[in-house]
Amino acid sequence: MSVEVIFVTALLAAGVGAALGLAVFFRRAGGFSVDLHLGPLWVEVRVGRGET
Repeated sequence: MSVEVIFVTALLAAGVGAALGLAVFFRRAGGFSVDLHLGPLWVEVRVGRGET
């Protein structure tokens, strides 16, 4: 796998079971991606060139 996890925050649980998480990945091909999730919603932002 070409992705290395550098930093992952702890999950913060809310009273209704929603969780907030943030992960930052640095890719060997260059660039990085940021993953953010809030309950069922998941957002990924990628910066840099595509992997081959």
